[in-house]
Amino acid sequence: MSSEHQLLSIGLVADKLNVSKGGSNFSLDLIARELAERGHDVTILTVNFAHQNELPNQSPYDVIETPLDGGSRIEDARGVYQRLVKFEEEFDIYHMFNPALHSIAGAYRRTHKTPVVGRLNTYDIF
Repeated sequence: MSSEHQLLSIGLVADKLNVSKGGSNFSLDLIARELAERGHDVTILTVNFAHQNELPNQSPYDVIETPLDGGSRIEDARGVYQRLVKFEEEFDIYHMFNPALHSIAGAYRRTHKTPVVGRLNTYDIF
């Protein structure tokens, strides 16, 4: 394997980043830090449909807070989809951090080109 790696612009999409809480918040921060320290351009997009952010004092990545203002789950899903479209030219790949966002990302990929990966870091949607 070559020691040369392709550097990417990565958009991590999450409900929130609240470093005072723990759990998946620590995982999100750690993943973003590790990717940024490896030279990738990392941005966390938060949609805040259930929680507020509490951001770290210093980090090697950016955070774009894009809170949803929908009055229903359908409106919130539409809002997440619209954000994926809005930022797609800025990222080489989207990393959907919350499983609740995976179906929205699937709908996005049906007609858009930015690759999407997801993770099962929580099972609360099951």
